[in-house]
Amino acid sequence: METGIFPQTNSANADTNSLNRRRILYPLLAFVLLFAVNAVNGIITPLLIVKELHGTHTDVGLVVSICAGLEIPIMFALGAVGRKLSNHSLMISACFIAIIYNVILSVSTHSWQLIGAQLLQAVFVAIVMGNGLSYFTELLPNSPGRSSAIYYNGTIIGRLVGNLGGGMIAQFVGIRDVYWVSLFVVCVSFIILWKVRPQKILKQHFN
Repeated sequence: METGIFPQTNSANADTNSLNRRRILYPLLAFVLLFAVNAVNGIITPLLIVKELHGTHTDVGLVVSICAGLEIPIMFALGAVGRKLSNHSLMISACFIAIIYNVILSVSTHSWQLIGAQLLQAVFVAIVMGNGLSYFTELLPNSPGRSSAIYYNGTIIGRLVGNLGGGMIAQFVGIRDVYWVSLFVVCVSFIILWKVRPQKILKQHFN
């Protein structure tokens, strides 16, 4: 009798550990990559405007200010839409938006194209920054402190990876190619988030 209990216990523990890894580590990795892409955009886009598109410093100011100005009303709008859409669905949407945005920047030929694309970037930032913490809070509803720590550490790691990686790619490969790398990274994040199902579905699967 006893020998039959331990294998079942070990199997249950393995399932629980696998569930925890799938529920926390994979989304964290996806968020780190998305924060890295956002950091890359912050440091490389001004260089793209000035050095590749031969734009002015005023164009750089417009791009940065338009994006920042749009983020605030978009966050309020997402607060209302968030009642109908899950945070997971919003994150999937953010990946689609980031894909379109990086494609535009990869093939852009004039500064005004980047200025127009800032609506997409503002929506992306509003979703990731505004709903990211709520996403992890849903994953760990009984540990708000832990979910906050995971989220904010993810933002720090993402900025570190993005700033360093973006600068190195621009230095050794080229400014324009940074956006193709960012496009690939966003696709990886999308695949991770697509495969990681929300907590409610995971609970039903293991109950």
